[in-house]
Amino acid sequence: MHVSEIAHLPLHAVKTLFDPERDDDPFSTIIRSVRDVFDFDQAVVLRDTGDGWQCAAAFPPALRALRWSRGPFFDEVAAGRISATCGRHHLQEWSRISDTLVDPAQPALYLPMGLQAHRGLLILLRSAGKDAFNDADISHARQLALIALAASATRGARNMQSELTELRGQVDGLRASASDAWRRAYTDELTGLPNRAMIQKRVDDILSSGNAERFALAFIDLDNFKHINDYYNHAVGDALLVKVTHRIADLVRRTDMLARISGDEFLLLVHPVESDARVRAVVDTLLEKLKQPFHVEGFEMFTSASIGVSIHPEHGRSYEELRRSADSAMYRAKSGAKGSAAFFDIALGQVMSARMELEQRLRLAIRDRQFCCAFQPKVDIRSREVVGFETLVRWRDNAGDIHSPLGFIGLATQLGLIDPITRFVLDEAIRSIDPLDDAFGAGKAIAINVAAKQAGNLRFMRSFVDALEASRCADRFIVEVTEDAFIAKNQFQTQVLPMLRGVGARVAIDDFGTGYSSLSVLADITADEIKIDRSFITNIHQRPRSQSVLKAMESVSGALGMSVVAEGVETFEELAYLLAGTRIRYAQGYHFAKPFFIEEAVTTNGTPGNERVLAMERCKPETRRVSPARAACRMRRD
Repeated sequence: MHVSEIAHLPLHAVKTLFDPERDDDPFSTIIRSVRDVFDFDQAVVLRDTGDGWQCAAAFPPALRALRWSRGPFFDEVAAGRISATCGRHHLQEWSRISDTLVDPAQPALYLPMGLQAHRGLLILLRSAGKDAFNDADISHARQLALIALAASATRGARNMQSELTELRGQVDGLRASASDAWRRAYTDELTGLPNRAMIQKRVDDILSSGNAERFALAFIDLDNFKHINDYYNHAVGDALLVKVTHRIADLVRRTDMLARISGDEFLLLVHPVESDARVRAVVDTLLEKLKQPFHVEGFEMFTSASIGVSIHPEHGRSYEELRRSADSAMYRAKSGAKGSAAFFDIALGQVMSARMELEQRLRLAIRDRQFCCAFQPKVDIRSREVVGFETLVRWRDNAGDIHSPLGFIGLATQLGLIDPITRFVLDEAIRSIDPLDDAFGAGKAIAINVAAKQAGNLRFMRSFVDALEASRCADRFIVEVTEDAFIAKNQFQTQVLPMLRGVGARVAIDDFGTGYSSLSVLADITADEIKIDRSFITNIHQRPRSQSVLKAMESVSGALGMSVVAEGVETFEELAYLLAGTRIRYAQGYHFAKPFFIEEAVTTNGTPGNERVLAMERCKPETRRVSPARAACRMRRD
């Protein structure tokens, strides 16, 4: 219908029919707009909500209070049947009131509408003084009804298009969500590489193809990456990982796959493998590429990687077997020179089996507390007096055999099992205070080793410090940590050290000189003493260069107010050099005494009871009187 043909209709009614987004009530607007066209006393708009007809608008407003299913107004209107304002199919579709057409002499006009996603029926009841709606009324009604139907159809098409657009948006959103879920499930967020799950799926797909070719898994572990994170920061470490990723990815073929499976560990699938020589060539190239310097945020960094390789089917017939084999080979490479590679072999498989057996036994030992403690004296080399003890853990298995910590502490740390062992040592050291005092005199310091990984663990160290404080003799204890802990300045020095000092405990740097500390790093450390690693002390009287390094350490430590302890003094010549060539005052080692168990040092009457400890006679004080410091400590604990 052309606009000129409906110009005589109220403009507001037409706009309302075509504008379903109006803020006001469109039904009431229509009633107000058509009053000048039709002569009626009463009008209502019924809306079919699907659950029945409801009154959406009325004139006068009081009519909205009627019950439209049985109300008198509805009965009166229905008695007039249906006027011929539009065809039967429209009335059947829109009003559902009657299937009979009547003449315009009836009392009401019924105009079908479709507004706001509902079917509607506009009922106009003519004025009381009017015999019938005239032809003009009927014509206007027809036009308005047709406009309403056209508007409804237009809105329906718009709604359908809107629904289609919304549906497409939902589909796109689902696709994006699925893509994001897939990305998070199978890719590494930092590097964009496939992750552990993705490379495992790829290997499983190759193995299940029924015609699996030979392929290799190369386990790549960056050497000493933790120190980069600790010394610089994690952002620099992440940037380095991205650089490493790009450098390795440049060597990967289309059929290969490189994945990042943990912090600084990567897994390279080389598929297919034409020959073992091809795999060795790939690994050698990787090693050389990773030894070249990286430039990250203004720093020039040097790193390397240890690589372990396993080959299908010789070294495993499942992803997990091949990964474990490559992992074991990598650890063998790491135990040798940094930046090297190793291939899995039968002997290594036996080593791996032995390691798994050891791991199981260690877990059972921790559960059953199959540990004991030995104590090694620390001696004033000038007065020959015992000034303290280092607490050393031992593993006493079911057969009664004693295992050195070198055989299990590293494994326990790697497996995350070191915390309960350290707590056991602390508890034993606290229980041994009185026996040690009885045997060697009161007030001796007791040192306990804490792994660098533990030292930066705030949760563990809080419980450790709480136990020290509960002993009421925290000032007797020295916590020994390696240099690695001090490099992580934002963790150990700024948060853990204040807790230890707050309860009176002291801190020592253990195995100094074997880690990554430089003299500049040493200047930033706020420890109480440093313990020079035995590698510097062995045959010190015959090594001029080591003598110079030792004197430098001694000078810097003295200037910073830290005492120096020489570890591993085993010969008279080594002791003689320390006495004549240095100002070092404290030492420990087999020359003075081997580590002893508390029952070996003390008998029931408090006197020495083992020949291994009798060598300490010359180091003990002449009297066993209880000093005021010892008495105060006992009173605090009691």
